[in-house]
Amino acid sequence: MHWSAAYVGMDATAVRRHGALCWGVAVMVYAALGIALPSYSSGLGSARDRRRVRALAEGEIGGDWTRVDRPRDYDVLLWRGDDLHVAVQAMPGRMLHLEDAGDQVRLEPWPAPRWPETRLLAICRHVRLADRVPA
Repeated sequence: MHWSAAYVGMDATAVRRHGALCWGVAVMVYAALGIALPSYSSGLGSARDRRRVRALAEGEIGGDWTRVDRPRDYDVLLWRGDDLHVAVQAMPGRMLHLEDAGDQVRLEPWPAPRWPETRLLAICRHVRLADRVPA
């Protein structure tokens, strides 16, 4: 069974305990890898937290992240839209994410009409995963 199966179907309430909705999924996934990420518990709706995550897209947060061109499992995908959105690459062409408070964590294909590559701001890899062999 793929690692992402442990998260698929989790409701927003469970995710919110770990941080802002979409970022909370990344926080949970990385915690299972032994990597602590900030929770941004005030939500990515705050200007301060949006700046921090946007800085992640630009590789500026504490040197913990690098931008990459080709995603692999566990990479963080940053999407533009009405708000900034975060997902975790789960397998080729699939991302693990949560969009709305009444939703559940799901695997969704990308690129896709809803998630075209033109909306993708950055693919970010945590430095502690840089040498990890892709699954």
